[in-house]
Amino acid sequence: STTEGTSYEEGVTAKLVCQPASGPHEELSLTDKLKPGDQIGTFTLGYELHVAGQYKAHLMLNGQEINGSPVRFTVKADKPSGRLSTLQVPDKQPTMHEEYELLLIAEDKFSNKLDRGGANVQARALGPSVTNAATSTDYNNGTYGIKFTAGAVGEYRVEVRLDNVKIKGSPHVILFTGKKGDEGVKT
Repeated sequence: STTEGTSYEEGVTAKLVCQPASGPHEELSLTDKLKPGDQIGTFTLGYELHVAGQYKAHLMLNGQEINGSPVRFTVKADKPSGRLSTLQVPDKQPTMHEEYELLLIAEDKFSNKLDRGGANVQARALGPSVTNAATSTDYNNGTYGIKFTAGAVGEYRVEVRLDNVKIKGSPHVILFTGKKGDEGVKT
């Protein structure tokens, strides 16, 4: 039987347990999302998920799991979003004549970090003397190495586009100094 304002049968409950790729374990009641199916005793359940991770949907009748419950499934990150993807700067001090690598971390429109590669990444380094043009390396795990070499002390700008969309914080400004031990150069 149904009661006014609800669309589920007495004693039928649904809950979703989520272990996201990052963040805390969560439980969410989905009982109010159950809708009567086409036949008596059947239900449909629709709920849009945005967080990547491992999920279990528990379907119960009078507090007991029904056959086949819990249903386990994985939600993967969506396609990468240039607007939300970021560059991570290495701990090492940038110095001229040494290859410098930044790490592009790809995220989807829901802020999930990607776990796969395949995006089209374009990188460009601009500054006083770029001796090796910027290149990108797909690490096939949702990260991309952006590398270039500066041939002179000064300020450089690194512009990065992911699937033809400028990434968050681009262009990124980097100040290159001389090699360690050089005198008269700011570090």
